[in-house]
Amino acid sequence: MATYGGSAPIFGRHSVASEKTTVVTRRVAQYIVDVIANGVLSAIPFLLLVAASTDSAGNVEGGTATSVLYAIAIVLALAVSVWYWVLRPAAHRGRTFGMALMRIRVVDADTAGEARKGQLVIRWILLIVDTLFAGLVGLITMLVSKRHQRVGDMGAHTLVVRDRGPRVY
Repeated sequence: MATYGGSAPIFGRHSVASEKTTVVTRRVAQYIVDVIANGVLSAIPFLLLVAASTDSAGNVEGGTATSVLYAIAIVLALAVSVWYWVLRPAAHRGRTFGMALMRIRVVDADTAGEARKGQLVIRWILLIVDTLFAGLVGLITMLVSKRHQRVGDMGAHTLVVRDRGPRVY
């Protein structure tokens, strides 16, 4: 890996100082915030489903209509998750709500510019791997990798760096 002036590693044509990627503690806090926020937002379709499929006595009705409502709720919850982990960061300088709060953001590892939607999709899909064993796979990977990347970052060619910008949510 090339360096510029002996200090910052060069990825593509741009440099990212190694201290900017030393954000593991912030990332753990960010992940906790984001899991709670995404969980609450994704639960809304299911709460609406229960309200729509409950009779006046408080019993959940069965049948085809309820099955269709469950399918719709699952699709809506998935759409919320895609918005939270992919579309929102793409529109807000690579930041989820938790990232904005912790002042970190996702960048393209090759250009140090904003991560592209495709990269954010790969990170989101590989979050499944990173969260194995209560998140230990992602945590250990971040602790031992040179650029503090989780599996999703490696697969997407992204870095998470300190963001000195304002905490705009």
